[in-house]
Amino acid sequence: MVTSGSLVKTWKFSNGKISSFGNEWVEALPNITTLEATRNIISEIPSSFSKFPLKTLEFGRNRLSSSVFRDNICVSKSM
Repeated sequence: MVTSGSLVKTWKFSNGKISSFGNEWVEALPNITTLEATRNIISEIPSSFSKFPLKTLEFGRNRLSSSVFRDNICVSKSM
C-alpha cells in the first residue's frame, strides 16, 4: 500500500521556529532524500533519523551539537 507520505522525497522547513521533530515524522516520511531545515531552533533529532535515505541534509544555523549528529546520523552499518 502506498501512503501519501511515502511519495514525498524533499522536505523543506527553513526559517521557522521548529525546535525538534519526533520519530513519527521519520515513520510517516520514509523516502525523504533531501531535508532542508536551516535557520530553526532544532536542538534534538529522533534516534530513528538515520533511517532516512538522505542524499542532501542541510541543518545550518540550528542548535544541534556535534554529538547529536554523531549519535543519530553518523551510524556505522555492521556487515
